[in-house]
Amino acid sequence: PMKLSPEEKWRPGMRHSAAYAEALAERLLNRPIQVRFANDVKWPFSATYGPSGDLTFNVGKLGYAFFDGDPTREEMTALLLHEWAHEDVSDHLSSDFYRAICRLAGKLLQLALDEPSFFTGFRR
Repeated sequence: PMKLSPEEKWRPGMRHSAAYAEALAERLLNRPIQVRFANDVKWPFSATYGPSGDLTFNVGKLGYAFFDGDPTREEMTALLLHEWAHEDVSDHLSSDFYRAICRLAGKLLQLALDEPSFFTGFRR
């Protein structure tokens, strides 16, 4: 079983990253999600997401410092887009997965152009 961190043990960077992921998911996926944090170095994934709306970050793989930075940076964005492509597609090697990431990237760009203030509110 996955070792989840209770919310009261989340560090400030984790809270900030979770708030960003939840707000961005509302815009890109048009639905609420729930962010969870696992801390398990033996769990082989950096993060997971499924159609249930649960996004789980693995601090055991990513490290606490990953969440202390600006959540709008490239590394976080790439991870989020990858995970959210699993909203509709599970197969990483399919053309449907590729199209899902491309669609999300297009929506992300449109959001950045239309509402740059959305991102500045989360920048560190």
